[in-house]
Amino acid sequence: MGLFSLLGAGGCRSSSIRVLDAETKMPIPCATVDVFDQDIVELWPRKQRHETDRQGEARVLKTGLLRISVQKKDYKTVVFMMKGKRYLTPVTPGTVAKTADGATVYLPRNAP
Repeated sequence: MGLFSLLGAGGCRSSSIRVLDAETKMPIPCATVDVFDQDIVELWPRKQRHETDRQGEARVLKTGLLRISVQKKDYKTVVFMMKGKRYLTPVTPGTVAKTADGATVYLPRNAP
């Protein structure tokens, strides 16, 4: 039995996190998406870091209960919890909508 089988990595899937401007609904490229796995403590690093592409999308590995932080310069940071196909309550103000394969995050701009 291989290491990935023992750790359950063979059953992991990815989710799409789409990041949009809260006002214009346009994609936000180059936003940072940090994913903290709340279930795994010692087996491998708990944090994944991703950057959104030109369409404002990032693919993240679904491994259990996730705390996801989305940030970009000139925007407020939005933090939310997600587990499997369920979307859980946002931790910080901001709008997060569950989609078929992940979530859409609407980042509000910082006040001038």
